[in-house]
Amino acid sequence: MVGYVPSPREWVREQVELYERSGGKEGTDLRGRPVILVTHRGRKSGAIRKTPLMRVVDGERYVLVGSMGGAPKDPVWVHNLREHSEIELRDRERVQSMRV
Repeated sequence: MVGYVPSPREWVREQVELYERSGGKEGTDLRGRPVILVTHRGRKSGAIRKTPLMRVVDGERYVLVGSMGGAPKDPVWVHNLREHSEIELRDRERVQSMRV
């Protein structure tokens, strides 16, 4: 089984590292917006991936928005979640297993 593979995007790697290194006390916002971390499995590689996403809640539910800034294509992580629906979601210090 393939382990964690950091993002090729530097800002994503740095955000994930800061969030995890601080135990959810730092790196919890991006451009002034709250951020969660979603840990998921790559659909092609099987590797563990970690994606910082804007924190959007509807009551007690989280809403994962895959917009890529309004681009016409879905981000890669959306395809990963369609294939492997089991995730780990970190919201600051709280970590929970979930299904999308």
